[in-house]
Formats: sequence, structure tokens, C-alpha cells
Amino acid sequence: MKIESFSIQNYKCIKDLAVDCRGADGEIKQWTVLLGENNTGKTNVLRALSYLVVSKLDFKVEIGEEREVIEEGTTFIARGYEGFFREVKPQQCVKSILSNGDHWNSDSRIECAKGTVSYLDLFPYGVNRVPARAVLSQRVTFPYYTLFSSDARLLDLQEWLLQLDYSQKSGSEKSQKRLEKMHDLVRSDLFPGVTDFSFKKDDDNEHVVVVFSAGKDGDVRFEELGFGYQTTLTWLTDFCKRMFELYPDAENPLHEEAVVLVDEIDLHLHPKWQRDLVPTLSKIFPKVQFIVTTHSPHVLQSMEDVNLYVLRRNAESGEIEAERSNVTNFTGWTVEEILGVTMELGDDVLSVAYNAVKKDFEEALRNKDRAAAQRYYERLDEMMRPGNPMRSIYRIRLEEMA
Repeated sequence: MKIESFSIQNYKCIKDLAVDCRGADGEIKQWTVLLGENNTGKTNVLRALSYLVVSKLDFKVEIGEEREVIEEGTTFIARGYEGFFREVKPQQCVKSILSNGDHWNSDSRIECAKGTVSYLDLFPYGVNRVPARAVLSQRVTFPYYTLFSSDARLLDLQEWLLQLDYSQKSGSEKSQKRLEKMHDLVRSDLFPGVTDFSFKKDDDNEHVVVVFSAGKDGDVRFEELGFGYQTTLTWLTDFCKRMFELYPDAENPLHEEAVVLVDEIDLHLHPKWQRDLVPTLSKIFPKVQFIVTTHSPHVLQSMEDVNLYVLRRNAESGEIEAERSNVTNFTGWTVEEILGVTMELGDDVLSVAYNAVKKDFEEALRNKDRAAAQRYYERLDEMMRPGNPMRSIYRIRLEEMA
């Protein structure tokens, strides 16, 4: 199951927006990226899509709260299965979602012309990608809720890994295979500096804990990892667990189909790590479709075949508009080119101070003021990194005044 295209009308700041996830050949791209400044509706696009993932156990509405749903437009699901959404039209739209207290009412239904619809194989993750601190028997919030609440938590990955370890030691072949997949995940290029995880007794020798092998730092507990490691490990472990549950009999559940939404996929990650993230995820989850938002040129720079939409707010109407980029491969672009062209920063890729001195230098050249041009050139020379080719260009232009 994958999303071919979707449209959103009259949802929060979005009046009418359409996104096609297919390439020129008609095939669905593995990566659809939403790029834009703050307050251009990127998160709201993911929130709107997350309403397609409603189950009676996991949909939460606060008492007295009303939420909008997608009532018009069309959403196509490729290679869908019987019982799943095939498309949403005005005559088949979601008509009502009832709530009773904090949880979706078990007597409620999602009403459609062709019957009651189950939730889709779609997993959204908001910016609040932190683990729960609860025993496994307690209910864990479905991941899409992290798009709406700063209090939302994902699964406690340490407790879940400990449960897998206990189960495989008790003879569960399925748990053993799942644990092996989690070892492979941690050993991948996703977590530089971390080579594996293991189970050890704590300092009091009373409890078993999960520790991660971190090179010269030795074995460290989850809480001692950097925050970027913690959040990435948490949402990926949560997703892996759900894939194991969705495809329990598959040889490799991580190689099966699903749709994942991630808000600010680059959050808390070092630029080098951002650049390695997409290629590695593509290998680990080859059939998973990702629809993500980002601010990072490094994420785009790693993409060989991306479906990119740039979101903007119309200055006159205030409406959110989505423009599809005709560029699908950014692997040969510099970060400056991505910032200047795709992210529309232009000269703003350089500091305000540098641009001001550059402007003064250009003005001195036009006015044929040799002394002023020399002074501004020297300041530019101090600002630029060693080896910057602009040093030679500025020097030649200065010498041409002689």
C-alpha cells in the first residue's frame, strides 16, 4: 500500500493543496519531501494525512474538542487491499468521529458510503519523538499523536528490547529474529559511533538494562546517548515494532510496504548524520514510502530520486501554496546551491556582515574609489575561508582599477 497522490481542502491554514507522489514514469517515489519556511503548513499537511489512521484504540480527542477532517478531495492508495481506503470522495467522506472523554468511543464509527473503514498501514511521527516511561502492559500512544501533543510518548524501547531478549531466551524463534533485526539496525550507518547494544546487570546487580557500545566511551545507557541518538532510536524502534506486528509471518517485516510520515526528519542531527540518513533508511526499508518535512539542505543533498514540494505562503492572500520542483537529484549540488536556489535564500546563504561589506566593495568599484575598494577587499579577505576562489576574483577586480 502506497499513496499515489493526495489533496487537502479547508484544513487549518490550507485552503487547497495537492501533492502527487509519482514521478514522470508514473512510479511512486520512495521519498516525498515538503520544504518550506516556518509557518507554511508543512506540519499541517502531515496532520491532515494522519487523520486517515484512525483506530478505536488510538484516536484521542480531548473533552469538548472538535477537530477538522478531510471532507473533500481524493486520496489514492496503490496496491491497496480489500477493506482499506481506495479513495475518498465527497460522497464517501468521513462524516463523523465521536468522542467520549479522552478516548475514541467504541460505539463510534467512521461512516462511509461503502462501509466501515479500518486504519491504514500509515505511521506518522511528529517532532516529539521521545520514549515512554511505562511498563509494557500499559497502553502506548499511537505515533500519529506526536503530531498534535508535546506530551505524547512513543514506546519504551528499552523495556521492549528486554522483553524480546527474555522471549528469545525462552525459545521464541520469532523474537530471536526480531532481536537480530534490531541489532542490524543499531549496527547500520544510522548511528555513527554506536556499534551495537547488549544486556547487562545494573550497578546494583538487581536489574538487567540495555547498554550501547559507543567506542572509546565504552558501554553507555540509553539516557547517556546524545539527544539526536535517543530520538532517532526511539521512533525507528517504534516503527520496527509496528512492522513486526503488521507482518508477523514475513521473512523480513522491514522489507514490507508501509507509509511513514516524519515531521522535521533532520531534527537534532549533526549535518554529516543528516546526509547519511536518507540512503541508509532507503536500504533498511526498501519498500516503505516516506513523506517527510525538513529544513536541511544536507538531507536534500543525499537524495538521488526525490519528489520535492516547496511550500510558500502567498503574500497577498495568505494561503499556502505548494510548488513541485523539477529537480529530482541533488547529489551533485553544493549546500550553498540548495540554500540559494531551492530554499530561495539567494545571497542570504552568507552572513549579513559579509553581504554588507561585499555591497560596499561593489559600490566602491562602481564609483572607482580605489582606496575604499582596497579597504573593503581587505575586510572581505579576512572574512573568507582559506582557499575560497572568490579571493582571487575580488583581487582581480581590484587590480583592474589600477
